[in-house]
This record gives sequence, C-alpha cells and structure tokens, in this order.
Amino acid sequence: EDVPVLLAFSKLFVPPADDWGPNVFQTGPWNLPPMVGFQPSQALEQFLANGPKPVYLGFGTKDMTDFDEEFELFTSAARGAGQRLLMRPGKGGGEEGLLAEDVYLVRSTPHTWLFPQSAAVVSHGGPGTVAAALRAAVPQAIVPHDFDNNYYGQRANDLGVAPPPLAR
Repeated sequence: EDVPVLLAFSKLFVPPADDWGPNVFQTGPWNLPPMVGFQPSQALEQFLANGPKPVYLGFGTKDMTDFDEEFELFTSAARGAGQRLLMRPGKGGGEEGLLAEDVYLVRSTPHTWLFPQSAAVVSHGGPGTVAAALRAAVPQAIVPHDFDNNYYGQRANDLGVAPPPLAR
C-alpha cells in the first residue's frame, strides 16, 4: 500500500472501485502532446478531400499476421459497407500512401488529427486509442488482440459507445 499506483483512464470510463486504497490515483488518459507543426502529406489530404470521411482501421503496433490476406478481408468489408478506408497495418504492410482509389495506408499520423477526419474507428481497443476515439466523438468498434483490450472493448459497450467487442 506504500507504492503509488497510477491508473491512466478516466473516472467517467472506469469508475473508482471501493476497494482501491489511498495509494491508487486515477489520472485520466495519458495523452501525448500534439505534434507541433504536424502536416499531413498532400496525398493524404487529397484522399480525405476526394470523398466522404473514411473508416479508420488500425490495431496499434500489432502486426497483421498476413498483410495481403487481411488487406483483402478489410477492404472487402469496407467496400461491402460502401465505406472508404484509412488503414494502419502495424509494423508491416508497406509505406504510407494510396493503395487503391478507396484505401489509404497511414503511418505516423496523430490520432488527435486523424480521428476527427474519420467516419468511425475500428481498433484493437488499447486505452489510448479508445480515449482518442471518444475525444473525437466518432463511432468505434473494438477488435481485442490481447491483455486489457477486451476489458476496454466491453467497457465501451457497457457505456453504449461501441458495439460488443468483435472477435479477431
């Protein structure tokens, strides 16, 4: 009980528990400062300007297990729903840029800038990504990958801000 415990999520998202000791401090999400001077590429700006807001799909640093297979799955789903797609494939999957007329691969683009440009966010359910989607006030769906992702996905559903977590 002498060791401080910092919990990096909002009291609105996860209410404090009665059994938390005086050493537990709920800080709210830890947000990176805005990227000073961030400018999206001209190609990304053009993609965003050339149609309705796209759906963002990204799983944080989680690699796509088979980029080509998953690219086909995700683009087929987006097209079937009549949506354009912004895709962040993790560590693999190629360079930033236009992959198809309706699919753009993003890399180091801050969520604080990108999510308000998006129609919805589909993510792994990391606490930072969930918080960024909530701040952007866009619909989100969570596809848990590991650790606490399922908890955040279920919590978002319990609060009515996301459908039940989707199995990968």
